[in-house]
Amino acid sequence: MADPQATGAPSRRFAQGPRSVAEARRFVRTALDGVASDVVETAQLLAGELVTNAVLHARTEVEVSARVDGGGTVRVGVSDRRPDRALVPYAYPPYAGTGQGLALVGHLASRYGVDAEEDTKTVWFELGPDDAMPDDAMPDATPDDATPDGTRDGALRPSVGWEIPAPAPSDTPSGATVTLVDVPGALYSASQQHRHTLLREVFLALAAGEDLGVPPGELAAAQDMNYLISTCVTAALQQESSGAEIRSLPLSVPPDAGPAVQALRTVLHLAEKARDERFLTLPALPRSRVFHQ
Repeated sequence: MADPQATGAPSRRFAQGPRSVAEARRFVRTALDGVASDVVETAQLLAGELVTNAVLHARTEVEVSARVDGGGTVRVGVSDRRPDRALVPYAYPPYAGTGQGLALVGHLASRYGVDAEEDTKTVWFELGPDDAMPDDAMPDATPDDATPDGTRDGALRPSVGWEIPAPAPSDTPSGATVTLVDVPGALYSASQQHRHTLLREVFLALAAGEDLGVPPGELAAAQDMNYLISTCVTAALQQESSGAEIRSLPLSVPPDAGPAVQALRTVLHLAEKARDERFLTLPALPRSRVFHQ
Protein backbone atom coordinates (compact mmCIF):
# COMPACT_ATOMS: atom_id res chain seq x y z
CA MET A 1 0.00 0.00 0.00
CA ALA A 2 1.31 3.45 -0.85
CA ASP A 3 2.11 5.51 2.22
CA PRO A 4 2.45 9.23 1.51
CA GLN A 5 2.99 9.81 5.26
CA ALA A 6 6.00 7.49 5.43
CA THR A 7 8.99 8.37 7.59
CA GLY A 8 11.03 11.06 5.93
CA ALA A 9 8.14 12.53 3.98
CA PRO A 10 8.05 16.31 4.54
CA SER A 11 4.72 17.30 6.01
CA ARG A 12 3.05 20.37 7.42
CA ARG A 13 -0.18 21.06 9.25
CA PHE A 14 -2.57 23.79 8.17
CA ALA A 15 -5.40 25.40 10.08
CA GLN A 16 -9.01 24.82 9.11
CA GLY A 17 -9.93 27.53 6.63
CA PRO A 18 -9.81 28.60 2.98
CA ARG A 19 -6.36 30.17 3.30
CA SER A 20 -4.89 26.72 3.86
CA VAL A 21 -5.49 25.83 0.20
CA ALA A 22 -3.02 28.38 -1.16
CA GLU A 23 -0.59 27.70 1.68
CA ALA A 24 -0.68 23.96 0.94
CA ARG A 25 0.04 24.57 -2.74
CA ARG A 26 3.09 26.65 -1.84
CA PHE A 27 4.25 23.95 0.57
CA VAL A 28 3.99 21.26 -2.12
CA ARG A 29 6.04 23.38 -4.54
CA THR A 30 8.75 23.85 -1.90
CA ALA A 31 8.72 20.19 -0.84
CA LEU A 32 9.12 19.05 -4.45
CA ASP A 33 11.99 21.38 -5.26
CA GLY A 34 14.06 19.87 -8.07
CA VAL A 35 11.16 17.94 -9.65
CA ALA A 36 10.15 18.78 -13.23
CA SER A 37 8.04 21.94 -13.19
CA ASP A 38 5.09 20.42 -15.06
CA VAL A 39 4.88 17.54 -12.57
CA VAL A 40 5.07 20.01 -9.67
CA GLU A 41 2.24 22.05 -11.19
CA THR A 42 0.09 18.93 -11.46
CA ALA A 43 0.90 18.02 -7.84
CA GLN A 44 -0.02 21.54 -6.71
CA LEU A 45 -3.32 21.42 -8.60
CA LEU A 46 -4.35 18.06 -7.16
CA ALA A 47 -3.18 18.87 -3.64
CA GLY A 48 -5.19 22.09 -3.77
CA GLU A 49 -8.31 20.17 -4.79
CA LEU A 50 -7.92 17.67 -1.95
CA VAL A 51 -7.25 20.36 0.65
CA THR A 52 -10.31 22.23 -0.61
CA ASN A 53 -12.40 19.10 -0.07
CA ALA A 54 -11.03 18.74 3.47
CA VAL A 55 -11.68 22.40 4.28
CA LEU A 56 -15.24 22.30 2.94
CA HIS A 57 -16.38 18.89 4.09
CA ALA A 58 -14.19 17.66 6.95
CA ARG A 59 -13.85 21.13 8.51
CA THR A 60 -10.75 20.19 10.51
CA GLU A 61 -7.10 21.09 10.32
CA VAL A 62 -5.26 19.27 7.55
CA GLU A 63 -1.81 17.78 7.25
CA VAL A 64 -0.15 17.68 3.84
CA SER A 65 2.84 15.50 3.02
CA ALA A 66 4.89 15.45 -0.19
CA ARG A 67 7.96 13.47 -1.17
CA VAL A 68 9.77 11.90 -4.10
CA ASP A 69 10.93 8.29 -4.02
CA GLY A 70 14.13 6.94 -5.55
CA GLY A 71 12.43 6.29 -8.88
CA GLY A 72 11.18 9.83 -9.23
CA THR A 73 7.55 9.13 -8.28
CA VAL A 74 5.89 11.99 -6.40
CA ARG A 75 3.64 11.03 -3.47
CA VAL A 76 1.30 13.56 -1.89
CA GLY A 77 -1.13 12.93 0.97
CA VAL A 78 -3.79 15.15 2.54
CA SER A 79 -4.99 14.10 6.00
CA ASP A 80 -7.96 15.38 8.00
CA ARG A 81 -9.52 14.37 11.30
CA ARG A 82 -12.84 13.11 9.97
CA PRO A 83 -12.30 9.45 9.04
CA ASP A 84 -16.09 9.03 9.12
CA ARG A 85 -16.46 11.57 6.31
CA ALA A 86 -15.91 9.30 3.31
CA LEU A 87 -15.27 10.64 -0.18
CA VAL A 88 -18.20 10.88 -2.56
CA PRO A 89 -17.29 11.36 -6.24
CA TYR A 90 -20.04 13.06 -8.20
CA ALA A 91 -20.66 12.69 -11.93
CA TYR A 92 -20.95 16.41 -12.56
CA PRO A 93 -20.36 17.85 -16.05
CA PRO A 94 -17.06 19.68 -16.65
CA TYR A 95 -18.75 23.10 -16.55
CA ALA A 96 -20.14 22.54 -13.03
CA GLY A 97 -18.87 24.96 -10.39
CA THR A 98 -18.01 22.21 -7.92
CA GLY A 99 -17.43 18.46 -7.66
CA GLN A 100 -14.43 18.25 -10.00
CA GLY A 101 -11.63 17.58 -7.51
CA LEU A 102 -11.77 13.80 -7.35
CA ALA A 103 -12.35 13.60 -11.10
CA LEU A 104 -9.16 15.58 -11.66
CA VAL A 105 -7.19 13.29 -9.37
CA GLY A 106 -8.55 10.23 -11.15
CA HIS A 107 -7.75 11.76 -14.54
CA LEU A 108 -4.20 12.98 -13.82
CA ALA A 109 -2.70 10.75 -11.12
CA SER A 110 -1.04 7.39 -11.78
CA ARG A 111 -2.39 5.97 -8.53
CA TYR A 112 -4.68 7.32 -5.85
CA GLY A 113 -6.71 6.20 -2.88
CA VAL A 114 -7.82 6.88 0.65
CA ASP A 115 -6.59 5.31 3.89
CA ALA A 116 -8.83 5.70 6.96
CA GLU A 117 -7.55 5.13 10.48
CA GLU A 118 -9.19 5.56 13.87
CA ASP A 119 -8.63 9.32 14.09
CA THR A 120 -7.57 10.42 10.61
CA LYS A 121 -8.28 9.96 6.93
CA THR A 122 -5.55 10.38 4.31
CA VAL A 123 -6.36 10.95 0.66
CA TRP A 124 -3.27 10.37 -1.47
CA PHE A 125 -2.09 10.31 -5.04
CA GLU A 126 1.05 9.49 -6.97
CA LEU A 127 2.55 11.09 -10.06
CA GLY A 128 5.21 9.40 -12.15
CA PRO A 129 8.06 11.39 -13.72
CA ASP A 130 6.06 11.67 -16.96
CA ASP A 131 2.70 12.57 -15.41
CA ALA A 132 2.58 16.16 -16.62
CA MET A 133 -0.68 18.04 -16.76
CA PRO A 134 -2.12 17.91 -20.29
CA ASP A 135 -3.58 20.95 -21.97
CA ASP A 136 -7.12 19.54 -21.60
CA ALA A 137 -6.74 18.87 -17.88
CA MET A 138 -10.42 19.21 -17.06
CA PRO A 139 -11.86 15.70 -17.51
CA ASP A 140 -15.29 14.49 -18.39
CA ALA A 141 -17.30 13.23 -15.44
CA THR A 142 -15.83 9.75 -16.02
CA PRO A 143 -12.49 9.61 -17.86
CA ASP A 144 -12.57 7.26 -20.83
CA ASP A 145 -9.29 5.64 -19.78
CA ALA A 146 -10.19 5.15 -16.12
CA THR A 147 -10.73 1.65 -14.79
CA PRO A 148 -13.38 0.96 -12.12
CA ASP A 149 -10.78 0.66 -9.36
CA GLY A 150 -9.33 4.10 -10.00
CA THR A 151 -6.32 3.49 -12.23
CA ARG A 152 -5.74 4.57 -15.79
CA ASP A 153 -4.95 1.92 -18.38
CA GLY A 154 -1.38 0.74 -17.95
CA ALA A 155 -1.01 2.24 -14.46
CA LEU A 156 -0.53 0.35 -11.21
CA ARG A 157 -3.69 -0.41 -9.32
CA PRO A 158 -4.30 1.71 -6.20
CA SER A 159 -4.84 0.14 -2.80
CA VAL A 160 -8.23 1.84 -2.55
CA GLY A 161 -10.37 3.62 -5.13
CA TRP A 162 -13.06 6.22 -4.64
CA GLU A 163 -15.60 4.07 -2.85
CA ILE A 164 -19.02 5.43 -1.96
CA PRO A 165 -20.26 4.31 1.48
CA ALA A 166 -23.70 2.76 1.39
CA PRO A 167 -24.71 1.86 4.98
CA ALA A 168 -27.50 -0.66 5.11
CA PRO A 169 -30.28 -0.11 7.64
CA SER A 170 -29.08 -3.20 9.54
CA ASP A 171 -25.68 -1.52 9.96
CA THR A 172 -27.24 1.50 11.63
CA PRO A 173 -29.54 0.10 14.34
CA SER A 174 -29.89 3.53 15.92
CA GLY A 175 -31.08 5.04 12.66
CA ALA A 176 -34.15 4.90 10.52
CA THR A 177 -34.95 4.27 6.89
CA VAL A 178 -36.68 7.00 4.93
CA THR A 179 -37.86 6.25 1.41
CA LEU A 180 -37.86 8.97 -1.22
CA VAL A 181 -40.70 8.06 -3.54
CA ASP A 182 -40.55 8.59 -7.31
CA VAL A 183 -37.34 10.60 -7.45
CA PRO A 184 -36.64 12.06 -10.93
CA GLY A 185 -32.94 11.42 -11.46
CA ALA A 186 -32.14 14.37 -13.72
CA LEU A 187 -33.94 16.86 -11.47
CA TYR A 188 -32.25 15.46 -8.38
CA SER A 189 -28.82 15.70 -10.01
CA ALA A 190 -29.38 19.33 -11.01
CA SER A 191 -30.73 20.21 -7.57
CA GLN A 192 -27.84 18.48 -5.81
CA GLN A 193 -25.30 20.32 -7.93
CA HIS A 194 -26.97 23.66 -7.16
CA ARG A 195 -27.15 22.84 -3.44
CA HIS A 196 -23.46 21.92 -3.24
CA THR A 197 -22.34 25.02 -5.12
CA LEU A 198 -24.50 27.38 -3.07
CA LEU A 199 -23.39 25.90 0.27
CA ARG A 200 -19.77 26.20 -0.85
CA GLU A 201 -20.21 29.89 -1.61
CA VAL A 202 -21.97 30.48 1.70
CA PHE A 203 -19.07 28.84 3.53
CA LEU A 204 -16.48 30.95 1.72
CA ALA A 205 -18.50 34.14 2.25
CA LEU A 206 -18.80 33.53 5.99
CA ALA A 207 -15.08 32.73 6.19
CA ALA A 208 -14.39 36.09 4.54
CA GLY A 209 -16.51 37.91 7.14
CA GLU A 210 -19.66 38.45 5.06
CA ASP A 211 -22.92 38.85 6.95
CA LEU A 212 -25.48 36.62 5.26
CA GLY A 213 -27.72 36.14 8.26
CA VAL A 214 -26.64 32.48 8.43
CA PRO A 215 -25.48 31.34 11.89
CA PRO A 216 -22.23 29.29 11.63
CA GLY A 217 -23.79 26.48 13.67
CA GLU A 218 -26.70 26.26 11.26
CA LEU A 219 -24.31 26.10 8.31
CA ALA A 220 -22.33 23.24 9.87
CA ALA A 221 -25.54 21.28 10.49
CA ALA A 222 -26.71 22.02 6.93
CA GLN A 223 -23.39 20.86 5.46
CA ASP A 224 -23.51 17.62 7.44
CA MET A 225 -27.08 16.87 6.38
CA ASN A 226 -26.31 17.76 2.79
CA TYR A 227 -23.41 15.30 2.88
CA LEU A 228 -25.60 12.56 4.38
CA ILE A 229 -28.37 12.99 1.83
CA SER A 230 -25.97 13.22 -1.10
CA THR A 231 -23.98 10.19 0.00
CA CYS A 232 -27.04 8.00 0.50
CA VAL A 233 -28.75 9.06 -2.72
CA THR A 234 -25.56 8.73 -4.80
CA ALA A 235 -24.93 5.25 -3.42
CA ALA A 236 -28.55 4.23 -3.96
CA LEU A 237 -28.53 5.48 -7.55
CA GLN A 238 -25.35 3.55 -8.30
CA GLN A 239 -26.85 0.37 -6.89
CA GLU A 240 -29.84 0.64 -9.18
CA SER A 241 -29.35 -1.77 -12.09
CA SER A 242 -32.10 -0.26 -14.22
CA GLY A 243 -31.73 2.96 -16.14
CA ALA A 244 -35.08 4.21 -14.89
CA GLU A 245 -35.32 7.98 -14.79
CA ILE A 246 -37.74 7.92 -11.85
CA ARG A 247 -37.28 5.57 -8.92
CA SER A 248 -37.85 5.24 -5.18
CA LEU A 249 -34.73 5.35 -2.99
CA PRO A 250 -34.28 4.15 0.61
CA LEU A 251 -32.03 6.33 2.80
CA SER A 252 -30.54 5.43 6.19
CA VAL A 253 -30.70 8.50 8.44
CA PRO A 254 -30.17 9.20 12.15
CA PRO A 255 -33.36 9.24 14.23
CA ASP A 256 -32.68 12.87 15.25
CA ALA A 257 -32.17 14.14 11.70
CA GLY A 258 -35.16 16.50 11.80
CA PRO A 259 -33.35 19.62 13.13
CA ALA A 260 -30.47 19.17 10.67
CA VAL A 261 -32.90 18.84 7.75
CA GLN A 262 -34.58 22.05 8.89
CA ALA A 263 -31.16 23.73 9.16
CA LEU A 264 -30.41 22.77 5.56
CA ARG A 265 -33.72 24.23 4.38
CA THR A 266 -33.13 27.41 6.41
CA VAL A 267 -29.58 27.96 5.14
CA LEU A 268 -30.58 27.45 1.51
CA HIS A 269 -33.48 29.88 1.96
CA LEU A 270 -31.31 32.54 3.63
CA ALA A 271 -28.60 32.12 1.03
CA GLU A 272 -31.07 32.71 -1.80
CA LYS A 273 -32.37 35.84 -0.05
CA ALA A 274 -28.88 37.22 0.67
CA ARG A 275 -27.30 36.68 -2.74
CA ASP A 276 -27.43 40.35 -3.96
CA GLU A 277 -24.97 39.55 -6.74
CA ARG A 278 -22.45 38.24 -4.17
CA PHE A 279 -22.63 34.67 -5.44
CA LEU A 280 -21.64 33.15 -8.76
CA THR A 281 -24.28 30.44 -8.30
CA LEU A 282 -27.40 31.25 -10.29
CA PRO A 283 -30.73 31.40 -8.42
CA ALA A 284 -32.48 28.08 -8.05
CA LEU A 285 -35.09 27.37 -10.67
CA PRO A 286 -38.69 27.28 -9.34
CA ARG A 287 -38.96 23.52 -9.90
CA SER A 288 -35.71 22.99 -7.99
CA ARG A 289 -36.99 25.01 -5.03
CA VAL A 290 -40.19 22.97 -4.98
CA PHE A 291 -38.18 19.75 -5.25
CA HIS A 292 -35.98 20.77 -2.29
CA GLN A 293 -39.02 21.43 -0.15
